[in-house]
Amino acid sequence: MVDQTQAPVLSAADHTFFQENGYLVIDDVVPQEVCEAAKADIVAYLGLDADAPLADHYDKVLPDDRGGFVNLTQSQSLWDARQSPRLHQAFAEIYGSHKLWVTTDQAHMKLPYRQVIDEDGTSRSWGDGGIYFGPGDERNEIGGLHWDVGGGDRPEVRLKKKSEPTGGLWAGAGLPSMLEFGDGYPCGPQGVVYLNDRDEDGGGFRCVPGYHRRFNDWLATLSPERSLDPADEGNWIKSHPDLQGILAEARTIPAKAGSIVIWHRLLPHSNGRNLSDSPRFAQYITMDRAPSDPDEFEKQSKARVDMWQKRGEGWRAPMSENPRQARWQQWESSRPPAQLTTLGKKLIGALPWD
Repeated sequence: MVDQTQAPVLSAADHTFFQENGYLVIDDVVPQEVCEAAKADIVAYLGLDADAPLADHYDKVLPDDRGGFVNLTQSQSLWDARQSPRLHQAFAEIYGSHKLWVTTDQAHMKLPYRQVIDEDGTSRSWGDGGIYFGPGDERNEIGGLHWDVGGGDRPEVRLKKKSEPTGGLWAGAGLPSMLEFGDGYPCGPQGVVYLNDRDEDGGGFRCVPGYHRRFNDWLATLSPERSLDPADEGNWIKSHPDLQGILAEARTIPAKAGSIVIWHRLLPHSNGRNLSDSPRFAQYITMDRAPSDPDEFEKQSKARVDMWQKRGEGWRAPMSENPRQARWQQWESSRPPAQLTTLGKKLIGALPWD
């Protein structure tokens, strides 16, 4: 059941739009002051000077950060966004239950697009769309459009796991048509909070609206023997029957700071190229049903609570030789755990929902 003491966030029209298009923009789920604090934390974490000219940032961003993903998860500002009551209420109405757990996903800062060709012919780019899979990888041709299905191993492999039991993620959500998508896959929603205003050229969330309804048709075109591991010849991009068609249908979704885009997990998605004159800031936030079994709740909650209270203690020593990972270790080891509200403690599993 949804908590009836909270004001409804979604209308009947919102539910219909979500069913038809596979995504939904919900405004004002995170307060503006939290968005500003999160942006400041991201800039500080990346070692950038907020007052410096934008042009100075390009060479200071580590190569692994050029695509925009920022491996910052445990700052107070990011937790303040996760424990926003209106954000929780939006997910609760989608699931049909307020007993949820929040993920501790990373943040995002994508600079305006720039490409540089070095003297040796090496190409470097910032603010590009989607995901860069490496030189010569055919998946780059569709701007990184991809699916994230289930949990565990790589999405490209998970797509073939038809033996997985139908998940209860959408059960009781009041959206019965969504239960049919995935043919046995546990398919819940995903979400990204916009920390600053973004229009269609601002490098925001990009998707193929409505494709979640066509996912099984695409899956049926694949040979049962075909591996979907991208290391093999038969990766999912080569298997797609209409590569150019799916690219032509993709669109970047505009939204204001404090909004969240929630999308169906079977919707092909990526990030758009940032063609604006300012960075794109965002935070990935997803919620799933908390385990109903007491033993499973206790087992899973311990690891989640430890990650919050100890801030990833296991990563601190020895210090990584990878600059990006070492930066994460140094940041986490020098700061106390975030202060959580009662709602936040329930969302991490430190308190039960009953």
